Amino acid sequence: MLPAERYGVFCREFEKRHGLRVVVIHGPGEEPLAEEVSRAAHPAAPIVMATTIEELMGVLAHARCAVAADSGPLHLAAALGTRVVGLYGPTDPARNGPFVPGAVIVSEARPEEISYKRRASYSPSMLRITVEQVLDAANSCLKASA
Repeated sequence: MLPAERYGVFCREFEKRHGLRVVVIHGPGEEPLAEEVSRAAHPAAPIVMATTIEELMGVLAHARCAVAADSGPLHLAAALGTRVVGLYGPTDPARNGPFVPGAVIVSEARPEEISYKRRASYSPSMLRITVEQVLDAANSCLKASA
C-alpha cells in the first residue's frame, strides 16, 4: 500500500482534475489510516466509509474506477467488471493479476524485490510509485470507462 499522505494527495488532485470525489473504504482497525488519508486530501473531501462485504461489492460495482494495492478489494472490483488500477510493490502482477481486460498496473518493483511478504513498513518498490503515475493510470481508466 502507498503511504496515507500519498493517497490523500491523489484524492485531492483527482478531485481537482475530474470534479469527482474519491471514496476511501476501510476495513476493521483501519479507520485511523482512512482518516489520515482524508486529512492529507484537504481541501478535497473524500467520502470515508467502513463497509460490510455486501456494501463493498455495491460500492465497487458502481465505481467508475477502483484504485488499490494488490488486495481483496482490487480483485473484487475486477471480478465485478469495474475498471481497476492495481498498485503493486513486492508482488508480481503477472502472477497475482488482475487478469481482466483494461486493468492498469502500476509497478516499480525490481525483480529481486518480489517477495510476496507483508511487512510493517512500506516496501521500497511501493515508495517508488509516484502520485503522478497513479493519477495517469486513473485518467486512462476513466477514459476507457467513458
